[in-house]
Amino acid sequence: MTQQLTFIGGGNIALAIYGGLLDAGYPPQSITVSDPSPEQGALATAMGLTWQADNASAIKTADIVLVCVKPNWVET
Repeated sequence: MTQQLTFIGGGNIALAIYGGLLDAGYPPQSITVSDPSPEQGALATAMGLTWQADNASAIKTADIVLVCVKPNWVET
């Protein structure tokens, strides 16, 4: 069974990772991208991925969550 991946952040870091996964044959229906940007959402959905604008909603079905944002965007 393929694990459900959720990417928090849909920018260049995430694109490099999920793009590589897709190129390697990972099923797009098993990848969710969470990003508030409609432009990033359009890119993700054009690639067959699920897009969520809300992180809390996006992680509900995730087996693995990858945080792919710039360090200064993460509150400590």
